[in-house]
Amino acid sequence: MVSRRQIRVLFVVGLLLGAAAPGLAAVLNGVLFESGTTVRAADGPAVTIGSSVEVDGRDMFADNETVDLETSAGNLTVSSPSRTGVRVDSITGKWTNTSSINASAGDLTINPEEKSEVVVSGAVTAIDFKNESQTAVGDGQVDFVYSADGSGSVTLKNLAPNTTFTAGATDGSPLGKYTTDANGEVTISVDSASGAGVYLYEGSAPTLSEFNPPDGDDISEKNPTLSVQVNDSDFSRPGGDNVTVKI
Repeated sequence: MVSRRQIRVLFVVGLLLGAAAPGLAAVLNGVLFESGTTVRAADGPAVTIGSSVEVDGRDMFADNETVDLETSAGNLTVSSPSRTGVRVDSITGKWTNTSSINASAGDLTINPEEKSEVVVSGAVTAIDFKNESQTAVGDGQVDFVYSADGSGSVTLKNLAPNTTFTAGATDGSPLGKYTTDANGEVTISVDSASGAGVYLYEGSAPTLSEFNPPDGDDISEKNPTLSVQVNDSDFSRPGGDNVTVKI
């Protein structure tokens, strides 16, 4: 037989549990992912988390090709129509950092909550990128950093539309001239590199001066000395470019 004292205690405990139910449900829905935990979509990417975070485990797959993670370190969506993979070392903050990318089977789209999505393909093995508002042509700042084992591509979105620019790596090698489309999207081709920073800048034509002999003068010597001063401001910018002078 249960005493009145016991009934009273059980009743109070029941009230406390009822009041705590929403918080308790939130805790139960959270799954602790240790660093190195991998989540794989049935027909799409495998996403490895690079730090210990709490993840909402109720719905991590928008479809068979998409991993959709709500974590204590920020939200992240990764999608691909093929069996690809990526390790995400940081989601939010100034930079989203990734590594161990395998995009040889198809495009891999990485979309952190506070940045526009970036698409990588081919032999790209790592990509670090910023918010599109901090990816501006000609601001002198590194716009993204990549590594690759061979040829690949990086697609940026929501940049200034219909803008022509040159992409150049920090080691001075040019990556080509590009123009964003009406939606501000552009795909940049990349080659083998390790941790290469990439700048987007407006290329300017070189200027010529101090012609020797002066422009329009006749040459009377058999072996004249020909010279010209070539000025190209892009050489003082990260990335540089190529200039060919024929005399």
